[in-house]
Amino acid sequence: PIRIFESKHEGVVVRGLKEEIVTAPEQVFELLKHGEALRQTGSTNLNKHSSRSHSIFRLIIESRDRKSASTGAGVRVSSLSLVDLA
Repeated sequence: PIRIFESKHEGVVVRGLKEEIVTAPEQVFELLKHGEALRQTGSTNLNKHSSRSHSIFRLIIESRDRKSASTGAGVRVSSLSLVDLA
């Protein structure tokens, strides 16, 4: 479980998150599958398998030109956040 709170010194803090470094799309799919398995579900009047938990999956993608990969120059950083609110 994660814990979200506000600190006078740190601002908004989220404890219990996990960061993974991956190098292949298959690894990303495995992490999504693992996270989905940890979610809680329950039935409602409208949905038999309704999610009872929020899910946030954030990708930070670093890419670079293959020619400059050894120098570390030209690194492009992008982020993608996938959010499912129960």
